[in-house]
Amino acid sequence: MNPVEDLRSGASNTPGIILISFRIIEKKLCVTALIRTSGFFTGWPANVYQVARLQEYVARALSIVPGSVTTISLSAHLYADQYDDIAMVLGKDVLERK
Repeated sequence: MNPVEDLRSGASNTPGIILISFRIIEKKLCVTALIRTSGFFTGWPANVYQVARLQEYVARALSIVPGSVTTISLSAHLYADQYDDIAMVLGKDVLERK
């Protein structure tokens, strides 16, 4: 994320992942990603996949094994038009509808 470009008035396509931090803990490459906003049903799984793939790439370059992946979402949300799909994945209707 480039704050000068991405946070200016009228900016579109602001990245969801705004920070990625790597640490070596017990000889494993651990990663934490700060996610500005994400749709929890489709966006967040994609973000976790992207971060894990980046972790694998960096770990391979450092000749160490990947460790934990942690995400912190500042705004995680569900979209009403995805409720039926969410219920199908969970195997039951767990969402309150108004």
